[in-house]
Amino acid sequence: MHPVGEIYPSRELLQCYLDACAAAGKGPIITVGTDAHYPEDLGIRLDDGARLLRSLGVLEIATFEEGVLIPFPLPDLED
Repeated sequence: MHPVGEIYPSRELLQCYLDACAAAGKGPIITVGTDAHYPEDLGIRLDDGARLLRSLGVLEIATFEEGVLIPFPLPDLED
């Protein structure tokens, strides 16, 4: 279990995933989301998640539409 208010997966877990992808010669497939319980909380801390991914060298995130992977650039956010 991860503490309330912290980004999940953690930096360490993301790094393990990225290392495994690199070792396998494959690019990572990363989607982002929110665990909001109320409509007004939708999207909260997504910018923190984007910054974390950028700090790990991730430049692309993905979504799926009707089961088809659709990659797109990770937004470059100012700190």
